[in-house]
Amino acid sequence: LEDFFFSPEDQTVKEGESVFLQCVSGESSPAANISWLKDGRIVTRGRQFQGEYGGGQQKKTSGTLHLFNVTLQDDGIYVCVAQNSLLNISRRSKPAKLTVEGVPLHLKLVQGPDNITVTMGTEVSMQCTVRGFPVPMVNWFKDGCLLSSCSATFSLLNNGQLLILRNVTKQDEGWYHCEASNQEETIKSQSAFLLLADMHWSFVQQPSSLTVRRGENVTLTCRPPHSRPEADVSWFKGNQLLSPAGNMTVLPSGDLFFHSVQVHDGGIYFCRASNSHLQRFLTSRRATLTVLAPPLVKLWPTVLMVPVGAPAVLECEASGHPLPSISWMKRGHSKQTGGKVALGQRNATLYIQSARIYDEAVYVCEASNVLGRSHSTALLRVAVSPIIVTFVSRVSSTIGSSVVLPCRAVGVQPITYSWTRAETRSPISRTETRHVDESGALHISRVQHSDTGEFVCTAENRAGRHQRHAVLVV
Repeated sequence: LEDFFFSPEDQTVKEGESVFLQCVSGESSPAANISWLKDGRIVTRGRQFQGEYGGGQQKKTSGTLHLFNVTLQDDGIYVCVAQNSLLNISRRSKPAKLTVEGVPLHLKLVQGPDNITVTMGTEVSMQCTVRGFPVPMVNWFKDGCLLSSCSATFSLLNNGQLLILRNVTKQDEGWYHCEASNQEETIKSQSAFLLLADMHWSFVQQPSSLTVRRGENVTLTCRPPHSRPEADVSWFKGNQLLSPAGNMTVLPSGDLFFHSVQVHDGGIYFCRASNSHLQRFLTSRRATLTVLAPPLVKLWPTVLMVPVGAPAVLECEASGHPLPSISWMKRGHSKQTGGKVALGQRNATLYIQSARIYDEAVYVCEASNVLGRSHSTALLRVAVSPIIVTFVSRVSSTIGSSVVLPCRAVGVQPITYSWTRAETRSPISRTETRHVDESGALHISRVQHSDTGEFVCTAENRAGRHQRHAVLVV
């Protein structure tokens, strides 16, 4: 890739006109690709063309950059770049200066000063960005007075469009605006206030401890110190920053409001006032919010079934504030403790060490505090294991006859009966010659010699089982 055959030339145009910048690369194989740079950056504006240049054996590439409706931003240094993609090398043309002359343009305020808050002794700047031609001069005013006549502690940059105040004092506080003017016209910005941040050292009103009932609407008061700008108020519960949500809201005044306060809302609160410009914060005194609630009882299990002699445990959970006291009753009478009946911590657990039939009953857990009472009930059922009371341990029979092996049990119904052969432990199923009746008796018809042996009767209910052995002699 050879050096450029023809480089773009300097040009001067007026704003709004069109301009063509042209170049021709040196010999290149394969043909070079043309691109453009403005002030060292790739040009994306306008249209770019390229094509073969010359004829015959020449392998030059011409490039054209067409900029239309040029603006002052198009003013700059342009360079044509030829790239040989196969060899991955490039050449640059000589630079060309494009000068864009502005045409008279009405002044326009792009950005004026904004309200600003600063701390004493710091530096602050205000912007007054103006577009127009001829380029305007910008003057600044404070409280209507030309700044150059009212203050000596400022500086101006960028033809007056940037105002800088150093080591700000109380005297710098006030209203500022800028005015831009050229030979044709004058425009004026909106006014902006420069506020010197400040915050007093004491709260107007601090939170106080409150005692309320659950469900009431409650306000913890926090009126922050006088501050410029207004102080931000945040709330803490137990030294943890609160993120108000649900039934909790921080009001514009700084107060903390609870809608339908709940027991879990109780605790120790304080508020904090801060002025971010001063990086200063003040913390209020602590206030205790006490939420009173009537008792609420939950008793489980609601139905408990245990076998005779087993322990029985009923748990009673009672919530409320103040913490309620708990008592137990059986069939409407106070449950006496001692012996085999014990009560756990806060009486929340009823423990029967060895349940008996007479312990079967409805038990009541009652909780009470200054706001009222609440109770819940549970049914305790005591199951008795079956006992086989009708049984014959040895029965004789003859071949071909029928025989009955009795097995009747007493206990909590329902009782189920099953029979097995002791030798094989195999269950005896219902057949044409064998069945077990409702009272548990095993009926065998057409007795065979193979029926000789030991039989086991099992009576079973929800509390347990009982077995007896019988011998059949044929």
